[in-house]
Amino acid sequence: GGLVGTNCSATISQSYATGDVCGGIGSSCGGLVGYNELQTSTPCIRNCYATGKVTGSFSAGVGTGGLVGTSGGRIEYCYAAGLVSYVSTQASFFGGILGHKSDENSSVDCCYYDEGTTKCTDMGKGSGETSSNMKDSAAYEYFYLYWNFSTMWNPPSGGYPTLQ
Repeated sequence: GGLVGTNCSATISQSYATGDVCGGIGSSCGGLVGYNELQTSTPCIRNCYATGKVTGSFSAGVGTGGLVGTSGGRIEYCYAAGLVSYVSTQASFFGGILGHKSDENSSVDCCYYDEGTTKCTDMGKGSGETSSNMKDSAAYEYFYLYWNFSTMWNPPSGGYPTLQ
């Protein structure tokens, strides 16, 4: 991952990565985190974003995602905007936010990816949106529902939201 390769027991919050990430065969590859292990119901990755290009290869049980490659935990209030490219015959192992859910209890809530820049259109692992919606400074409160723009995020101003 652009920030963390494997997260075994930590909550990652208020973090971001902007660099490109390239994973090898058998490695989960994500813009922020490569592999996020199953944890408690407490959010594992929250209020984060990644904007770099992510390139991964298919191998059984691993994924390539704009934010997280493979996750068994929770992801909340995050976005991804970098190109996601992969070598795979299984479309279910890549995605704009999350490449692969490794546990049936893993979840992605209130997370968005830019369909234009990520080139992804996956369902159930984050919500795909247009660049104009994600960067709309006039309607961001309606678009980014439940996001904390009081003390956590700066509203979009000519680009994507940023952390305070």
